[in-house]
Amino acid sequence: MHPSLPVLLTSKDFALLENLMQQWGEPFAGAAEIIRRKLSNATLVFPADAPPDVVTLNCRVRFRVGSGHSEERVLVAGPSEEVYGMTLLLASPRGLALIGASAGQTVEAIRRDGEVEQIFIEAVLYQP
Repeated sequence: MHPSLPVLLTSKDFALLENLMQQWGEPFAGAAEIIRRKLSNATLVFPADAPPDVVTLNCRVRFRVGSGHSEERVLVAGPSEEVYGMTLLLASPRGLALIGASAGQTVEAIRRDGEVEQIFIEAVLYQP
């Protein structure tokens, strides 16, 4: 996560990230630091006040990794909601990178192999 990019979290998403650290600890190397940074830099809003272009939990987002093809995924909280090829788990590197960011931003995700990938958020297609 680039430190100067704005992070806008709903109160629900903020609480979910806090719980994620307590329940899962560190779902992948570096996750705890990413979550702490995101929580400390976030501007909080009520869910009803979130701008429609901000990535929130259960939203459908279209993004592109590097120069790859566009992908659409629904950001979900837990493995029980995961559907391969259709969802993106919040506790994944990409999920943590995307939550709280806005359409038009490029965010960084640390892959499980330690490499950094650039994710361009093309659009938030649906936000609950």
